[in-house]
Amino acid sequence: MQSSFIAPFICGIVAAMSTFIIQLLQKISEFLLSVEQTFNMGGFVQGSTIKFGEMMGLIRIEEVIPPTVFQLVVGIYMIELIVMLAYFLNGIKSGFDKTTRNVLIGKSMITALIFYTIIVYVGLFISATLLPSLGSLGAGITEGGMFGT
Repeated sequence: MQSSFIAPFICGIVAAMSTFIIQLLQKISEFLLSVEQTFNMGGFVQGSTIKFGEMMGLIRIEEVIPPTVFQLVVGIYMIELIVMLAYFLNGIKSGFDKTTRNVLIGKSMITALIFYTIIVYVGLFISATLLPSLGSLGAGITEGGMFGT
């Protein structure tokens, strides 16, 4: 049950939520940039300009791992986990027979990958429906909606 349901479910949720968090950080970075440009915030240190976000010590979004790379890492972790669980389950059931081990790994992998893909797509769909509403927060300041300009 763990190799066909629990592990892919957890890995799918982690991949989808990490993508959502990275996209949210990108939206926050764009929002801070628009606020910085609107109010001309920033500082000068020995002839160079410092961004408002860098002065506050926030995350530099250009240095964050891309969501696709993180999903690749989580997917590889899930594949390794499925292979190990199937290996040990086969050892308990059949006594480390290579043929039944490979069949069990194949069946578990197909089920896990299908379930993982479904969970990731559902999670990305849910986060995509949440992000447009978050994107409207930055539009109010830059378009003058908040300050009535």
